[in-house]
Amino acid sequence: MTVAGIKTIRVKPGLDVEFKKMFTEMVAEIKKNEPGCLFFDLYQMQEDPTTYIVLERYINEEANTAHKKSAHLAYYSPRIRALFDHIEVKYLDQVNFSNQITTD
Repeated sequence: MTVAGIKTIRVKPGLDVEFKKMFTEMVAEIKKNEPGCLFFDLYQMQEDPTTYIVLERYINEEANTAHKKSAHLAYYSPRIRALFDHIEVKYLDQVNFSNQITTD
């Protein structure tokens, strides 16, 4: 069953350019090293440009766990989090089985 994550991030004032640069570098490492990550996308809120939404999706819980334990995340996570005013993280299990991707 696929697992998705939604992160709501508020970046400290004046640090959005640095945040976007570092996030882009991190995503390049995720795409290169994590075949179980289906996507890891960043969106900026139109009504509040200091707030971002990260949508991520993994083929299964094992891929999500591998992401959390990856060397590149260990490197980037504390550096990126230092730029945050606030973060809220939620993980979701897929229930719409008609769209589920299988790995068989």
